[in-house]
Amino acid sequence: MLLTSFSYLVLLFAVFIVFYATPNNKKWIVLLLGSLVFVGWLSFNILIFTLIFAVLNYFFGIILENSKTKIVKKRRYFIFVFINVGILAFYKYINFLIDNLNNVLSLFPSESQVSHLNILIPIGISYYTFQSIGNLILINRGTEKAERNIGVYTLLLIFFPKFLSGPVERSNHFFPQIKNLKSFNPDIVTAGFRLFLVGMFKKVVIANNLSDMVVNVYDDVHSFSGLPLVATLFIQAIYLYCDFSGYTDMALGSAKIFGIDLLPNFNRPFLAKNVTEFWKRWHMSLSLWCNDYIFKPLMIK
Repeated sequence: MLLTSFSYLVLLFAVFIVFYATPNNKKWIVLLLGSLVFVGWLSFNILIFTLIFAVLNYFFGIILENSKTKIVKKRRYFIFVFINVGILAFYKYINFLIDNLNNVLSLFPSESQVSHLNILIPIGISYYTFQSIGNLILINRGTEKAERNIGVYTLLLIFFPKFLSGPVERSNHFFPQIKNLKSFNPDIVTAGFRLFLVGMFKKVVIANNLSDMVVNVYDDVHSFSGLPLVATLFIQAIYLYCDFSGYTDMALGSAKIFGIDLLPNFNRPFLAKNVTEFWKRWHMSLSLWCNDYIFKPLMIK
């Protein structure tokens, strides 16, 4: 169920109707149920995997917060982060590592080879892994309490507008909004639908059409030269931007309809003055996550 599909529009409309017919303190349940339907529609196996992952990290957060000493807390923190990174690395790179191992084995007389593992990468695993680790980092720093409501915590990971393509949301930004959902506000809902439509236009009208042009050139690149290749290079950049940012705008617009502001992902990157500024404006939620949770702590040390 892609955000551009008719089935997603039906789900979005159904959740919208039920959401605003539900008391404010129960609205998060509607979002959780809608998210479960969304992920389950993608794959029942992915739904089960994601729920297990969410429950695991839910207890990681509580156990980490309840650590009695700094040494125990630090040890648990590294173990929990290692488990998250290990799960992500396993699904993302295990067959890549097997390929490299087979390349090494091919240098020796033995003809033994390691077979690929017949596994599929769970959809969205990068996004909810980063979000889980981010929550653990904040708990370890003492700047956030572990979430006690397992449903609210699960919603952080599987909230359906952002499940497939982000942005990489932060628990200290997401949880307060989920716990303070408001009644129907026509201005907010209108702004959400407007952003959703802008994103759909960028994704469906611009990106999908430019994609055909780019694919036609790359499928037979040796038949082109000069200006067509240069033009394709620029067209490809516009295509990638409209494809990714369009999908992100649809996600942000969908969330906005429910009064939830997800973190922004793009800030007019092609107006950047240099490459450094460009990357600060591109996939902002991920780059800021890496900056705040990886680079800055390493620089301080």
